[in-house]
Amino acid sequence: MLFLAYKGFERFLKGPLTWENYKREVIDPYPVMRNYHLIFSAFLGGIEGLKAIVSTISPERYLEVLSRVKDEELLEIHESVMARCAEVVQPEPEVDVYLILSPFMPSSMSVPASGKMNVVASVAYGEKLPLVLSHEYAHCIFVPKMSESGLVERFTDDLSNKEFYELISKLWFDRPLKWGMINEGFASFFTKFVFPECSMYEALWMMPKEAIDWCARNEGKLKEEISRNLEERGQEALRKYFMAGPLSSPPEGFPGQTAYYAGYRIVESCLKRISLKEFFSLGIDEIISASEYLK
Repeated sequence: MLFLAYKGFERFLKGPLTWENYKREVIDPYPVMRNYHLIFSAFLGGIEGLKAIVSTISPERYLEVLSRVKDEELLEIHESVMARCAEVVQPEPEVDVYLILSPFMPSSMSVPASGKMNVVASVAYGEKLPLVLSHEYAHCIFVPKMSESGLVERFTDDLSNKEFYELISKLWFDRPLKWGMINEGFASFFTKFVFPECSMYEALWMMPKEAIDWCARNEGKLKEEISRNLEERGQEALRKYFMAGPLSSPPEGFPGQTAYYAGYRIVESCLKRISLKEFFSLGIDEIISASEYLK
């Protein structure tokens, strides 16, 4: 199912620019949006950090994005991409998609809520949106298959903030680098299944071209860095290897988001040797070993 959740943000922009109005129009209507904001607030020092960002919102920037949005085009994109994704692998249960606009522009995420994984993606991605949707769809396949049985189902809509943070830490924040790397690598390479004509640059749409080129030129150095830190976990690992912008703190001399490139190359190499069905029968260490990428 598709939810045009950005309309709540549009109502906020046209009303009082207060935290209370933001919460009422953007966060409260959907459990997914509540969880999306809780995830961001974890990296902002809590809800107060989130409130501070909301207080700086300037409507002009967002209204310019909204002026280019056409509901009928979004419906067509959603229908087309979901059909293509389902031809590769069927989700269980169905993946719901929330198209949003938020202060974290653009952003996308697979978000656990209502006992399942859901796609959240910003309309600010524009022409990249089909690539973004296929990427996040892949996370909705990977995460339940590669997590403790029943963990995703525990994200019910009556969780307290504390209970949510405890579960999201187990599902994502406290994972080792190797797990997150294969998760992002699978989601990035999955785009090649959905859009066979797309390039590696398009599949790694979240990385600047110069960062991808750096990884390709320094692949040996990158492999050494990743191999040494496969077990590193927590927010520090996320900031070093996954995040972009002000939340990123990569190793000295490295660009941000290098785990996406390394993960893509591992999954690419692995799926040259085995089928997608076999891929999901393996554990994370077995996938890395089967790829032979870090040897």
